[in-house]
Amino acid sequence: MAQGPTNVNLIATYIHNNPGCRRVDLKRMLHKAATGEHTDCQSSLACKNQYFQRYGSTGDGNVYLDRLWHNANDRGRGKTRKSRYYLTWAGEDKVWSRPMVRPFEEGSLVEWQWNSPNDKRHGWQPVMKGLVVERTDLYGLWVLLIGGPKNNQCIHISHQCWVRKFND
Repeated sequence: MAQGPTNVNLIATYIHNNPGCRRVDLKRMLHKAATGEHTDCQSSLACKNQYFQRYGSTGDGNVYLDRLWHNANDRGRGKTRKSRYYLTWAGEDKVWSRPMVRPFEEGSLVEWQWNSPNDKRHGWQPVMKGLVVERTDLYGLWVLLIGGPKNNQCIHISHQCWVRKFND
């Protein structure tokens, strides 16, 4: 029931497996991890810029550019339309070493939630239940919903959800 990789883990792993990749490739991968679908739509890729900027909240450690990965085309100017990303030594520590597939077989019954079950305020309060139809290569699941107003609808559960098996 452990949480899967974070967006930082996904980016580091993608760069590790595809050195010299472009920012747009990384943003497409993050979109696919969140939604389960590939896109070339610019408006859908306009987010996730925080992972490629040199500024952020002080002390939060949320500035990743030049700390975990760097753009070889940038050369410190900060304004370039071309990108080729490579990991730094610190970035290598963020590479997800476990399989990128959730440990639930197709046909398993699962329930999920957004909040950590380890948080004493929330505990385990699953949002929905469903039948695993497909596992994605970015730690996501396609699930057929069981019960509720969206019964029999197939949805994507991203790498950011907490998931566990249940027996009906």
